[in-house]
Amino acid sequence: MTKLFLSDLDGTLMDEYGTIQKEDREALRQLEQNHIAFGMVTGRDYGFCQYLRKRYDLPPCDMITNNGASVWVDGKKIAEEIINAEETIEIMEFLKDYVGEINPFIADENHQFYFMRNHYKAEQWEKASDLLSYLGSFSPYDLLDYLYEHKEPAVKISIHTYCQERTDLWLPRLRERFPDRYEILPTSHDYIEITRKGVHKGKAVRMIMEQLHLKPEDIAVIGDGDNDISLFQEIPLSFAMSHANDQVKQAAAHIVKNVAEAVAYVIKYSTDSSGK
Repeated sequence: MTKLFLSDLDGTLMDEYGTIQKEDREALRQLEQNHIAFGMVTGRDYGFCQYLRKRYDLPPCDMITNNGASVWVDGKKIAEEIINAEETIEIMEFLKDYVGEINPFIADENHQFYFMRNHYKAEQWEKASDLLSYLGSFSPYDLLDYLYEHKEPAVKISIHTYCQERTDLWLPRLRERFPDRYEILPTSHDYIEITRKGVHKGKAVRMIMEQLHLKPEDIAVIGDGDNDISLFQEIPLSFAMSHANDQVKQAAAHIVKNVAEAVAYVIKYSTDSSGK
């Protein structure tokens, strides 16, 4: 019987506008009615997950955030893997000359976003800040200045690329510049994200299982991106969204059009397997 349903957010539970559709909201309530816990497994930061939970009046839930770099159980952070301050500065020093062409940033746990705003031309920053205003609140501080002053590590570095073509251009460039040092993954058509080497959603879900004393068979997962493949490799009852690329769909056990379809399957599967 399934005890926990973990969902990716962007492109899975949320549409491109950050909205959870009514059908999927009702499906989450059905999970609760069937005594199946709901959790988030996402590249997003903890602050955003809390905002989304409150916006849709979702119950407190376990969370895997920052592509697996941060793991939260019962409202407490049980694990976090970081890129140290010196390495974060090194990456940003490399990227600073390309701001405008790409938009590198870091989000903190309070859902505040730091950009290298001093390195943009005025018209570039106006365009980028307007386009990315959906993210949340922007810090007035320049990210690189802030890093040099405070020497704080990063949990995840995000790079907004504007389009698939630029993602395809920058992904090999970053992997060549920082070979074998980080996890560098495309998380959507216009985002690349960097985390510490060895960080991924699959590793994080193993921590969840250990903390909650669950087996892989007790969990169902759903996602749509390359960063969800490691999740599918850990959990047999896995669902890929129908719009995902072929590599992602091949890694999952099932393909569905939305979260509601996956939830219906999980509830039926759990009811049948319990002998009811």
